[in-house]
Amino acid sequence: MLALEKLSTTVVWTTQGIAERFNPAVNEAVLKSTERSIQASPIRFESLTEQSLADEHERPRKRMVLDQLLDTARKKRKLILFAQLLQIDDETEFLALNDARGGRRWIRLDETKNSTSSLREALTCLSDFEQSISLSSHPDQLWRPCEN
Repeated sequence: MLALEKLSTTVVWTTQGIAERFNPAVNEAVLKSTERSIQASPIRFESLTEQSLADEHERPRKRMVLDQLLDTARKKRKLILFAQLLQIDDETEFLALNDARGGRRWIRLDETKNSTSSLREALTCLSDFEQSISLSSHPDQLWRPCEN
């Protein structure tokens, strides 16, 4: 089981990043073990897809609007992320994200701040992370603390 308290806030966590956090040497076996630990932990989530999207009242997506947004993003080769809030317990929340290829990311929200501030900080952190990955000469960098 993952020790969630070791996953700090203001960090975008990936499976690779979580494996590195808990294991000094990461290899294929460690990654598979980490994936199994994630699947058995409270940060496991079902990936969202275009077809599974619904609003806060469980109404289906506005098909034409979403299709146009996704088509425009794909034409510009922009990363499309689907986000959801994971409530782990009364105090711990994660912003959970997945892309169309199944890549997952987690950002632990700061429980000392109000929801709006914490979410704003998480989205800024995500933006910085994704920008650093796209600009990095090392695309294997899979986690990094955000600047505050």
